[in-house]
Amino acid sequence: MEEKEKLEMIIRDLEAEIRVWSAKAESAEDTADKNFYRELLLSLRKEKLMRLEMLGARGSAAGLGVESTTGSDLAAGLGVGSTAGAGPPARKLRLRQDLQNQDLFFFEPMDAISAAAVASPGVTSTFFLDPKGRQTDELKNWLRLAEQLYHEGKPILPLFINGLVKSGKSFILNEVLPAVVNTYYCSGGSSQQHASMAQPNFLRVNCLPCNRISGSGGFLMDFLVKLKESAAEQQLSAAASTPVPSDRFTLNMLAAIQDFMQRLPRDRLNFLLIDEAQSFYLLRRPVSNDCPQHGSTLDMDAVLQMRVILKELLLDSPRWVAWAITGSSMAMLWANVAVTPPNGFALIMHHRQLNLDHKVSMGVVQVAWEQLKAQAATWDPALPNELFWQSPPQIAMLAYLCQEWRYRRTASTAVELVEQTMTQKLIPEVLADLRIVLQVLGKPIDQLRTLRELLDPAAGVEAGKLAPAFEALLGSFTTKRAGRLYLDNPLFARVIHAVTTESGELVESINTVQQWNSPTMFRELIVLGERCKERGKLYQSFKDLHILLEDMASALALTPDRSWITAATARAARPTSRKITGHKLSRTPRLGFAGFTCCCAMSFAMAISWSSRRP
Repeated sequence: MEEKEKLEMIIRDLEAEIRVWSAKAESAEDTADKNFYRELLLSLRKEKLMRLEMLGARGSAAGLGVESTTGSDLAAGLGVGSTAGAGPPARKLRLRQDLQNQDLFFFEPMDAISAAAVASPGVTSTFFLDPKGRQTDELKNWLRLAEQLYHEGKPILPLFINGLVKSGKSFILNEVLPAVVNTYYCSGGSSQQHASMAQPNFLRVNCLPCNRISGSGGFLMDFLVKLKESAAEQQLSAAASTPVPSDRFTLNMLAAIQDFMQRLPRDRLNFLLIDEAQSFYLLRRPVSNDCPQHGSTLDMDAVLQMRVILKELLLDSPRWVAWAITGSSMAMLWANVAVTPPNGFALIMHHRQLNLDHKVSMGVVQVAWEQLKAQAATWDPALPNELFWQSPPQIAMLAYLCQEWRYRRTASTAVELVEQTMTQKLIPEVLADLRIVLQVLGKPIDQLRTLRELLDPAAGVEAGKLAPAFEALLGSFTTKRAGRLYLDNPLFARVIHAVTTESGELVESINTVQQWNSPTMFRELIVLGERCKERGKLYQSFKDLHILLEDMASALALTPDRSWITAATARAARPTSRKITGHKLSRTPRLGFAGFTCCCAMSFAMAISWSSRRP
């Protein structure tokens, strides 16, 4: 076996070890055990970096395409180093717009190596749906701003990718953003400024495994090591060789990260794609063993320090560094950004924000479903058609459920899978996020009462009453009428109702969450409303109403004797109806359905339990 192959095998083994020990570190309850695992992980990551550097040097010696640089360039940190080594380079993909559907994009390779990777067994073409091109347009606007600031010698405003749980934030950060940038550079963009610039670099870091119990210095050390690993994978040897201080002193770690950025190539943009960024603010202080049930609490001294540090990194980086960040706990992220010291620039204002779509039309979801089914054509068991209707109308959630169906064997039906995902994944994440956010915001009862008022379609919340953290998180998901805000996100509304009480308190645990749903009934109401919207102008007769109900029953695979469908069909045949007040309803079924769908939307937003009201 050649030396290069041995090194690659060692690196793969080290990566496997790192994954195992990372899992043990996260699950360990004893502080001493956690510290032991963290030290072991740091040692393994340093060894991996050393092996990556050896692999890169061996590739250079073999003449595998070294990019030569002058000594002065290397001294100034301009050298990219070897283009070989460190295993296969990351796939370089760009977006190709579908000719028939302008909202649909496919990822395609930019070079022969990427094409071979895409053509490998088990690799399928990934797609991206962007209704009206809004998200890609906003990403390109940020890219143009980044280029402009780069040429002006000014720091680039960071990009915050905002959304709720399972809305596709990580996919946008790690896949879509690089593909949009690559497409922009291939097409020439809208300006000629980038003509003299080299292809950008993308360095990815997931902050979730970073050490959060050794203060800000311990966290920043892990963060720097991950930056170095990503640089080594991109063959950026100058940055990958950045020295790591051994004392874990916070200011020394900050200086080392700044040194890392200075070592990145200056003739191009270097995108730092940071996922799970809320981890910067989740630094914990171990508590006494007398209270093991409470685990750790926030180390507020370290958190206060980290607010200043992260602001400095985001707003005062070299002109060739562009930060894009997101996280699974965006409420926690915004809560800390909102109270970051505003001297110089206020971080809550000095950034660009991409708000992901919280809901799309059923037509767009249908397109996603067809693409997902095509990718799953060989799966066993096959995707159940009912999954399309049982899933919340969000593309990222639907894609996640499809993957869960493939790999998870605890659910035998689509209904079970959706309910398990909500109660074991989505609700616990939101509950944990809210619990710790309320520690930061203070006055938890008042904050939760305000959130519940926001859900009330008849009351809403006075504009300006929301805490800045919730305003940043939910601002794009609200509708403003007569100076009041109303939440326009049915899924999040149901989650908030599930985890809060009317008195303004969070439930103690997931075991005490009120019944999550009557999944079938809620979904049937949504489908009925969507069908009405799609065919709204066609309801000119009661015959059309029968057709609607039949279509819906077929789509949901309802049994013919489903009680409420039978009752609705019977009532639809009546020439007139009366309200409870005694006033006559219009004889036009279209108007009746408009009112009915409005009621459906309100009942859905308020999470009314229909189980006890079925005929």
